[in-house]
Amino acid sequence: MAIDQFKWKKAQFSAPVSLKFIEALQVSGSSGCNRYFGSASLQDNTLYIGNLGMTRKLCDEASNAVEQQFLALLQSGVRATFIDGKLQLSGEQTFLFKAVK
Repeated sequence: MAIDQFKWKKAQFSAPVSLKFIEALQVSGSSGCNRYFGSASLQDNTLYIGNLGMTRKLCDEASNAVEQQFLALLQSGVRATFIDGKLQLSGEQTFLFKAVK
């Protein structure tokens, strides 16, 4: 199941942020500029991403800001809830994802 972001309130950027859950709670996706991957755990509705690895492309300032905030949120733990069939990750910023095939 792939889950792609469609809402971001504070920055305009060229590539969408995405989060894909693959087997054994592994994740991968786009952080707005670079591709990332890692292992996921879910505890008390909080999603944590560990063993984070990523590509190292140079990106525009807005994309870098989104990327840094999104990855910091995942690594520190983010409240994960489902609202109307969408995944909401809530922290300092809120990321709202919709499921895609």
